[in-house]
Amino acid sequence: MAKRIALPDLGVPTQVNSAGVGLINAFASDLFDFIDKGLKKSKGPHWLTEMQVQNVGADLNYRDPSVLLKELAHKGGSPLRAPISSLVPQANWKDFYKRLEDLLGERHLWVHNSITADAEQLKSLVILVSKVSWTLELAIVEECQALLDHITPDETEVAVEAPEPDAVASQIAAELGRFTSDDEIPVGTPLAGTEE
Repeated sequence: MAKRIALPDLGVPTQVNSAGVGLINAFASDLFDFIDKGLKKSKGPHWLTEMQVQNVGADLNYRDPSVLLKELAHKGGSPLRAPISSLVPQANWKDFYKRLEDLLGERHLWVHNSITADAEQLKSLVILVSKVSWTLELAIVEECQALLDHITPDETEVAVEAPEPDAVASQIAAELGRFTSDDEIPVGTPLAGTEE
């Protein structure tokens, strides 16, 4: 899969902002494609045209992330919710649609440069997009992982070092020596429990 989002130089705010806005746009594209595929199966290939005819004058561009997220987050009866609601368990609907509302708010902040475009803000956005995308198995999940690996490379690879066996033995001997250092016994003193 070709990458749609360039990995930014995290020290350059404009690159970080471009990555954030690009992530939101790619997510919205994947989400609309998911909805479109589901509605074509259930309502036929012309579902969008039929919906626009029923809502006279409703010529909305659902490929626009703002329009799509507003529709899904704010309109509980939206037909666009059907493919999502059929996949997301009903007990999780409230949380899922709340995340979409949060994402709508994030989109506003990123598009209007109302945040500090830094690694932490981008990481927070990536995690939010990833949570929603993972549930729906959207392709953007792979790009989210690539961004997370780029932002926090140390957190994605946790190396566990096992001490060398000789080092363990010498640590035990040193610890034993520390505990017995006050109990010096003169050389030649018979030890308790030994026979002469």
